[in-house]
Amino acid sequence: MLAVAGIAAQIRQYFETPQFWASTCRQTALYPRCTDGAFAPRGATVKAVLIHSGDAMGTYAGSKEPYASLGTPPDFYQGFGLVYLQNVLPFTGIETVLDLFVEEVTLSSWEQLQYEVVVTDVTRPVKATVVWMDPLNTVVSGVCVVVAQLCFELLLLS
Repeated sequence: MLAVAGIAAQIRQYFETPQFWASTCRQTALYPRCTDGAFAPRGATVKAVLIHSGDAMGTYAGSKEPYASLGTPPDFYQGFGLVYLQNVLPFTGIETVLDLFVEEVTLSSWEQLQYEVVVTDVTRPVKATVVWMDPLNTVVSGVCVVVAQLCFELLLLS
């Protein structure tokens, strides 16, 4: 758990330091967030990067099962996989294509948000991660209540 906390600190540093996010972001005008440069990410953004960076572990060795081959995450053995930040955070000189889209928004009740993504290179996999932080439930305490409902669709248009 301590290692993940350190990685979360590195993610925050990446977005807050102009040498990383702001320099990569200014190289392209693919989306409006790039014009803002470095910023202090919300907790949901750090959570999204951690989840999105997951890489398959390959094998599992446990006490009940001596050895198990693992498939593609997520699953019960590896969760979302090993945290591998190179899967997500572009670094100048390492990644030639900026394919990270970051937008932090706050939605009002019943508000909807829609994005259109155009895939220009079909050899690169498309991976989407959406995270949110529910507001505190001040209406009913001690009862599990749905505060937000998320509908997420990926459509292949030909």
